[in-house]
Amino acid sequence: MVNIKLFQRFKNMAINFTDIKTKMNLSWQDPLFIWSTRISFISIGLTLLLLIFTWKQLPPQLPLFYSLPWGEEQLTNPFSFGIFLGLTLVIYCFLSISILLIRSVSRLYAQILTISATVLVLMSVYAIIRIILLII
Repeated sequence: MVNIKLFQRFKNMAINFTDIKTKMNLSWQDPLFIWSTRISFISIGLTLLLLIFTWKQLPPQLPLFYSLPWGEEQLTNPFSFGIFLGLTLVIYCFLSISILLIRSVSRLYAQILTISATVLVLMSVYAIIRIILLII
């Protein structure tokens, strides 16, 4: 009995993956989603290139945590900027999947989430670039 329930659960997942694939194809026809994805990946890539090219000029400790008290607590190593970019990319991918699922419910909510995801990426990239240019 348990095996039948497990099989039915996997059968439903296969349908959901097919449904997600068709939703993804529909999303790639939306110009806002296309431009959002392009802007986000290009800005993350350019920031990563800036980080790579300026790596040797960066000091061992950089300010990142401005909400903490002034001094040693704000400082972190340069690897944290890579982690910060990676986390931004993961959050953007999660929001993109959410956009795919929400699009069938409301196109307006999907567009709001698309713009919000792009703004989140641009704010993260801007923060990293400002900190790097402040140090160099």
